[in-house]
Amino acid sequence: MSLEGSKVDLGVLMNAIRESMPAVWAKIGDDMEGDPNAARPVKPVKKPRVRRKNQPSISSNRLPPITLCMTAWFMSCFIGTLPIESTLRVWDVIFYEGSKTLFRIALAIFKLGENEVRSVTDPMEMFSVIQAMPRKLLDANALMEACFKRRNGFGHISQDTIDTQREERRVKVQTEHQRAATYAGAVDSANATEAEGEVRRKGTIFGRRRLGRSAEVS
Repeated sequence: MSLEGSKVDLGVLMNAIRESMPAVWAKIGDDMEGDPNAARPVKPVKKPRVRRKNQPSISSNRLPPITLCMTAWFMSCFIGTLPIESTLRVWDVIFYEGSKTLFRIALAIFKLGENEVRSVTDPMEMFSVIQAMPRKLLDANALMEACFKRRNGFGHISQDTIDTQREERRVKVQTEHQRAATYAGAVDSANATEAEGEVRRKGTIFGRRRLGRSAEVS
């Protein structure tokens, strides 16, 4: 799985957390205004402004900062994240049921650590809490039970649901990338036009007169 693919999957996971565990989402994604897939507003392209300083670039991903420590969950399929016994059990299920297992297990990890997440008051502490949660899951049976239990479990998440949300996320990311590229091209064009205008102004009779007066004074 590529880094771009893991970002798509993390967006799908954040949607699932927002829907199934609102209290957890309030802690890890409260600054995202409720929707991790919502695109950032893009400045209009018709009248681009010249980019003079290091302005923040347009982002196509609105993911909570906490996902930075969760990228390895999907890229390595929990290798090095869960204890080896639990990892082997997860891989057995992945081979049998497919990639939807990644999301089920990730949701189960958050469900088992929900009380700990809700008790965090310092946003910086949240990173260490999320990183430590999977490492504590030494009991593979407890992890599987939390994942597949009928009540408050995640066995109902189907592969079709995951694939549909993945495709929606990919389309949004691609659209945002295209809009960002269009905006960047318009800004470059505006910069080139302004530079060309400066050159033309220096070559006019008024520009030569100013240069002549400067030479006389010196």
